[in-house]
Amino acid sequence: PEYQFLEEARGRYDYVARYRAYARYAVTEVDRFLREASRRGLLANTIIVYTADHGEMLGEDNFWCEHGNRIHPAVVHVPAVIALGGRDPLVHDRRDASNVDFLPSLLFLVSGETPSDTRAGKLFHSGTRALPVLVELLSPGRMRLQASVGIKLPRGLFVEDFRQPAREYIEGPAGWREAKPSASIPPGARDQIDLAFERLTASARAPRHPTAERLE
Repeated sequence: PEYQFLEEARGRYDYVARYRAYARYAVTEVDRFLREASRRGLLANTIIVYTADHGEMLGEDNFWCEHGNRIHPAVVHVPAVIALGGRDPLVHDRRDASNVDFLPSLLFLVSGETPSDTRAGKLFHSGTRALPVLVELLSPGRMRLQASVGIKLPRGLFVEDFRQPAREYIEGPAGWREAKPSASIPPGARDQIDLAFERLTASARAPRHPTAERLE
């Protein structure tokens, strides 16, 4: 994208090196911050959350330094670390989760209760979680809705574009690869995808506030 163009960059792989350097710098700064907070005794009654709102495409499907253009494992797989002041042992949970799970989970840690009106899952409860649904609204135009809906399945990531062929990504030893979509997906997953498209369509057709019209 033009807003990320750097005149001093020496080719596309220079962007990859810079991205990785920025990531290492962020981790180093977080480590420095937590060490100082621990030294001052500030972590005893503190919940620490380390995550990201999205990843970045660095050559996947020939997209560089972009996000927000499609649902892809490189964009939706982000770190998620929750620490309770170092009181509990380290646990690596391989179950699927979503960023919308954080709010009810943190409320549960603080109060022991979660809102009854949320569809998000609680990260600290055992059992099966709901399949995470991913939505990318590319163009909310009234005449032509452009959107993608993805759902994380046990075998990989299933993505369906509005009125376009579906695609599926399978994780293997060498990373993620695009594969021919399976002939069927679980009925519950199909229902969630259809519901997401219904809501996107209704949202695109809904009257907008005059202020929003002026901003466009």
